[in-house]
Amino acid sequence: MSGSASGELTLRRITDQIPHDLMTEILLRLPAKSLARFLCVSKTWASTIRSRDFANSFVTRSSTRPTLLAMVDLNVSYFRKFYFFSFPHRLNPDDAESCRLVQLGVINSGDPYTTTYHSVRGLICLETESGPVICNPSLNQFRTLPETQSNPNIEDEVCFLGYDPVEDNYKVLLLRRPAFHRTAQNASHDIRVLTLGDREWRRIEGVSSHVPTIAGRCINGVLFYGTRFGDVRVIVSFDVKSERINFITAPNDGVGIHYRCLTDYKGKLALCGAMIDGISLLVLEDAEKHEWSCKTFALPHSWRDFLPERDRLFNVKIRDSGDIIVIPHFFGHKSPAYVLYCNPERISIKRVDIEDALPCKECNYRCGISVFTDHVESLMFL
Repeated sequence: MSGSASGELTLRRITDQIPHDLMTEILLRLPAKSLARFLCVSKTWASTIRSRDFANSFVTRSSTRPTLLAMVDLNVSYFRKFYFFSFPHRLNPDDAESCRLVQLGVINSGDPYTTTYHSVRGLICLETESGPVICNPSLNQFRTLPETQSNPNIEDEVCFLGYDPVEDNYKVLLLRRPAFHRTAQNASHDIRVLTLGDREWRRIEGVSSHVPTIAGRCINGVLFYGTRFGDVRVIVSFDVKSERINFITAPNDGVGIHYRCLTDYKGKLALCGAMIDGISLLVLEDAEKHEWSCKTFALPHSWRDFLPERDRLFNVKIRDSGDIIVIPHFFGHKSPAYVLYCNPERISIKRVDIEDALPCKECNYRCGISVFTDHVESLMFL
């Protein structure tokens, strides 16, 4: 027997002698990429790591230490590469090594554009010309979702990812509609939903035609995104478990305030808007009664100077400590990538550049950078 085979046999004997509860607790403390490699240690380890209970426990533990995730979309000729950087909510500006590079690889060669939305329990939905793609940066895996029936009247698709904590299911909501230049009222609307793992999309009937205007956010089993009916701003809610869609009337922009993104504020949905001297939140208090409350966070008047363009879309994370993390939603080719750390109590702001750690600085290719808040590691094998 070779030394390698003997060593593997000895390792298996040792691991088989470890009590299952203790082994599980040890494995839960390891990163996702290490666990993926340990699938070949033994059948017991593989069965444990691939189990749904273990995966959920892993995400729960990972949720106590969420990170920021930067996705670099590198356009090389007719190919696209996606690089993922995970870094902590609190960055050290003197420590560029705090960014951890994970290369996902080449995805959807030839696609002229790719749109991303938010991270849901470690999974990200990419909307491409060839259809929705789900990827897990923690495991360097991606899956192209099943094709829908072709329709010559459908020219655009928008997809959102949601999670149902009751049934423990991920679902993709797909809105298929004519091009943006056509009005939502005249659109030939087609809404479908797919449970990850299924092969067939299900049609949702009886929903008023609408065009998404604000990217989605999934909170406690409900997927939210924004739209408009005429001059009225509306938040669309999709209950992931029941697959019901409802419309919630939301306040319009105030004087000098433009609400452009959705965020999670203490477990509640909030519309986030920029003011001259701070950030304003419209917090959804009662979806059935369409009731909202307003909260403001004061910042230095100069904080808007950090944003590349006036009223540009940005992501906001309000930490339990009260600190606010502000990140522009998208960084274009050769534009600086950075994170803003704001402290309303001290009325202070600090900018931390992250561009030096990104691969697009070292090449001449076109690239875009999207940053997600509250990303966690996932053991969802695709």
